[in-house]
Amino acid sequence: MRKPHRACFGGIRMKLPAAEALVGRRILIVGDVNTGKTHATLELARALFSTGWRDMVVLDFAPETTRGIGGKMSLDGFENVQYLTAQIIPPRLTGKTREEVEEYARINAQRIEVILEAGLDRPREVAVINDVSLYLQGAEVETLLGWLDYARTVVINGYYGKSFDETEFSMRERARMEALMKCCDEIIRL
Repeated sequence: MRKPHRACFGGIRMKLPAAEALVGRRILIVGDVNTGKTHATLELARALFSTGWRDMVVLDFAPETTRGIGGKMSLDGFENVQYLTAQIIPPRLTGKTREEVEEYARINAQRIEVILEAGLDRPREVAVINDVSLYLQGAEVETLLGWLDYARTVVINGYYGKSFDETEFSMRERARMEALMKCCDEIIRL
């Protein structure tokens, strides 16, 4: 069995599980903003891809980079992998009122459900999700879990930190991320 590989995040070396340890499991990578969640997710996806797991869909729920936060995944080196994304609005960085923040979260959830429906329209070997917290800002965990059942192996990342004010919106997102953590086989905290 191969040894786990190491990835580097902001100068910190992090031990990630080997591809063989991911198969058939739900792996959730969590952390504050700019901690390397997307990079770690890509490292695990590359490990799976390079060991032969090619029936892969990448569902990118992240917004474009806004004020140095967020950003879509780059799939350089992945061939014939389905990549699905949409225009996602960062609610807390864009909304000027509580109502606008909630409306953007609702719009994002609707757009993301289109991505989920297209990407998990049939059973998959591997599903990779970037920035699941954007979906959970406007949707329930149970809805997400129903979609995740279509993939044998799932690698997900999402925001779980203290960079944003403790508003009702942030507390709801945090509670939903914690509920998702309980349904995952392994949590990698960055």
